[in-house]
Amino acid sequence: MADETIKTLAEVEENHIRAVFERVEGNMTRCAEALGIDRRTMYRKARAFGLKSRMPQGRPPWRRVEVLEARVAELETELIALGGPQLR
Repeated sequence: MADETIKTLAEVEENHIRAVFERVEGNMTRCAEALGIDRRTMYRKARAFGLKSRMPQGRPPWRRVEVLEARVAELETELIALGGPQLR
């Protein structure tokens, strides 16, 4: 242990944030949640450490499709419950 360099708290923080950022594949929101910090704080720290989000801005296209598919499924369930025809 005498040969080990003692890291500063800032170095430990940056290393941990980088490790979590990689684990969540560059998703800033998930990284902030995992670290227990506000998303704005995560963006500020990411900018300071030179990290770039790998997620497209706004809702990703695949997420919009998931939301629409879920809503269609809800509406189909309601339609069947009301005695309507099954669509699929």
